[in-house]
Amino acid sequence: MATAPQAIASPTATAERPGGVTVRAVAVSVVLLFLINVAVSRLELVVGRYIASGIPPIPVVLILSLLTAFAPLGHKLLRRQALSRQEILAIYCLLLISVPFCGTYGVRSFLPRLTVMQYYAMPENRFADYVHHLPSWYAPESMQVIQDMYEGSDQPVPWHAWLGPLSAWTLFFLFLFLTALSLMNIFWKQWSQAERLPYPLVQLPMEMAGSPRSQGVLRNFFANPLTWIGIFLAFVYNALSIAHAFNPAIPYIEQSKSLDDLLTEEPWTALRPLVLNTYPGSIGFGYLVSQELCASVVVFTFATKFLGVGAHMVGYEPPDFPYWQEQSAGGYVALALFMLYAARGHLRHVWRKVWGDTAVDDSQEAVPYRWSVIGLGAGALFFLGWCQASGMSLALAIPFFLLVMFFALTYARIRAEAGVPQDFVYPYRLPQYMIINALGPRAMLGIGGARSVVILEVMSFLSRFHPTQIMTAFQTDILEISHQGRLQRRRLAAAMTLVFLAGMVFAFWGHFTTFYSLGLNVLEGNPRNADWRTFDTVGAFKDMVTRIETPTGPNTARTAWTIGGGLFTLAMALARTVWLRFPLHPLGYVVALAYGPSTYLWFPFLLVFLIKWALLKVGGIGSYRRLIPLFIGLVVGHYLFGGVAWPIISLFHDSAISQRYYTVF
Repeated sequence: MATAPQAIASPTATAERPGGVTVRAVAVSVVLLFLINVAVSRLELVVGRYIASGIPPIPVVLILSLLTAFAPLGHKLLRRQALSRQEILAIYCLLLISVPFCGTYGVRSFLPRLTVMQYYAMPENRFADYVHHLPSWYAPESMQVIQDMYEGSDQPVPWHAWLGPLSAWTLFFLFLFLTALSLMNIFWKQWSQAERLPYPLVQLPMEMAGSPRSQGVLRNFFANPLTWIGIFLAFVYNALSIAHAFNPAIPYIEQSKSLDDLLTEEPWTALRPLVLNTYPGSIGFGYLVSQELCASVVVFTFATKFLGVGAHMVGYEPPDFPYWQEQSAGGYVALALFMLYAARGHLRHVWRKVWGDTAVDDSQEAVPYRWSVIGLGAGALFFLGWCQASGMSLALAIPFFLLVMFFALTYARIRAEAGVPQDFVYPYRLPQYMIINALGPRAMLGIGGARSVVILEVMSFLSRFHPTQIMTAFQTDILEISHQGRLQRRRLAAAMTLVFLAGMVFAFWGHFTTFYSLGLNVLEGNPRNADWRTFDTVGAFKDMVTRIETPTGPNTARTAWTIGGGLFTLAMALARTVWLRFPLHPLGYVVALAYGPSTYLWFPFLLVFLIKWALLKVGGIGSYRRLIPLFIGLVVGHYLFGGVAWPIISLFHDSAISQRYYTVF
């Protein structure tokens, strides 16, 4: 797949010796990770401000900004004892992979899957009839332990009851992490060296860290006037929104402006929801996305919406038509298969190295190819063994694992090629729902019985909240940073695993101490209502009970559109191999449709497309490159003012004020 503008590596980077992954860098990362978890447990879990969210996560960008801004002063005062440029990059990488587990889609995303059937069991939802299908090692069997977690208690955390389950789940996530790392390590050279993907989000740390000669960044980033213009624009954007929160009469730039009030007549109601989104992160990072991909997102968004308009005109209005997410899901699988085919030459080299071919050099890889293949195979066996030990039929576990990994591969490709700074650029729930739609609940019960259906629903947090995709996306960025930043790649892989494990321990500690002191029912500032992940899980299990007790056949319409989306994506991918100037990008198709009709990426991508088009026409590629610091400054400024300053300010004011400006990273 063709790409446009490439990431710009420092011209002196190749002369720098590999380094950075020192004991000091790892120790600093672990300490910072602990402090971040303390902040999450005291702030995010209590008041609902997502301080650990974002791509990259807010605290990681904050720490990178502080370390790089004060690097010159540190070198002047501490000389050789100051953190080096490579150590700063290593700290960024280690926090990048470990912070998400304490964030929005970490502990809070899978824990309700283990406990809601016990706590929310009522005669009308019939959860009690199915809770016995949960393995005893998934969660504590004591109802009092679970009740205290949801309602709070003046007793200490019952670690003795949770020690076994949390140890098992820690092992599960560790294997998932190593499986994802093995997959990304196998594909990194193909993507970075053979296809020369741009890795847009990698430009943030590389621009800020500067060249080896800059002693940290001052001359390369924070001394650049364009950087400060971007930061100032972010300040104005956030200052107006904050002022509006205190005084609604003050005008401001709305984050999301709905146009639905203009679309009240048939058949134009099919265009709803239609939202103008001005999120600075999408604009800032969108500037680094290729023109063809930006255009493709806009084209496919409106092509699909007008397909719905056409259906309304002829009176064809089935629910969810034209099945946005099903189309995107088919595209995800098709792209994963196409990537395997396109990389067949590279994969043959990997396989030869596994069998001892010394002509294949993998000395520069983060993990030797042999261990990557072993890790991938061991991870697959562990996952399937886990599912079978839980009581889930392999006939369901195998396709579910493959779909999760296909989605993880395509999601990582989107990060490497497009760098879209959004979590849900994948069709959530579809790895699970593709199986349900294709087989139908009746056939699934025939394959594995009710227990298999229950365990699939528990494991569906991998489908709904995408931890595997988060891992692969950040891992592929980290592998590229380690290459451009000349880090010790094998030490970095070992350090990533160690710090990820520490992050799980800290996240469990931070979350459970808050759960048992306050109660999960008041989590994130929602008194007695629990949080949205818990309600999402309750709804998912209610749907599961319905599928078991009133099973139906396959959903042929949704399956057909899934297959159609896959074939359309495959046709575009093949067209781009024959016609290099083919204007539509298959990644634009799957990204545009991934979140369904409420997608809002089209407007920021249209905006940056027009800006870049004008720049390239007037000043060429040089003008485009010179403005990169401005747009990265816009991102950094929004993180600092909207993601750090405003949550702190809002702590001291009434929640009604803070909720008037609620920005999600």
